[in-house]
Amino acid sequence: MPEDQEVPTGMKLKPTKIREVDLYGPVKKWLEEKGYAVKPEVPFFNNNVDVVGVKGEHIIAIELKLCLSHQVRYQAISNKSFSDEVWVAVKGTPRRSSVTEAEKKGIGVLLVVSGVAIEWSEADPSKSWPAEPRFKKRILEKHPRLPDGVGGLPSMKGHGPAQQVKRRVIEYRKEHPKATWKELFENVPNHYSSYRSMCTSMNQWWGTL
Repeated sequence: MPEDQEVPTGMKLKPTKIREVDLYGPVKKWLEEKGYAVKPEVPFFNNNVDVVGVKGEHIIAIELKLCLSHQVRYQAISNKSFSDEVWVAVKGTPRRSSVTEAEKKGIGVLLVVSGVAIEWSEADPSKSWPAEPRFKKRILEKHPRLPDGVGGLPSMKGHGPAQQVKRRVIEYRKEHPKATWKELFENVPNHYSSYRSMCTSMNQWWGTL
């Protein structure tokens, strides 16, 4: 509505609804200001981590949620298997009891207020077990190859990481019809650990591409 246009009498304006995806921009900026390379929706086993930042060999994993629920705290704890710090970013101020439970597990809490991510409770790595070296190595190796995008998007049919890689493979092969899987692995942004696993996954789900 234009600034000079009056609101009709009796008409109520609904506040803009905040979505998880709206938290991504401020969180990305917060990480980048600390010197981290940031990638969204990082595949790890059967799940996607909303945001992963890497600086050298230090990894921060962040889950985006509207509230600091038990479910998101559990998700954050599971990210400890590959990351040095785990955080949850939420909108508004969470309950003190929820923050206390997060602090007990060493989970950091970010508040996103007016488009800015604010540290509400700092992550404490000393309260968690060390990352599993092989899992951490897997993330460090794949992170640079992952595409940019937006974290916190809702899961929709046909929009998962594998489907995105499939589309990129098809587009790349339009210009490079004789490309091998090794070439595809090196030039197409993907989340696979090797060109062999990429080839196997693509052909398993969609036949020979």
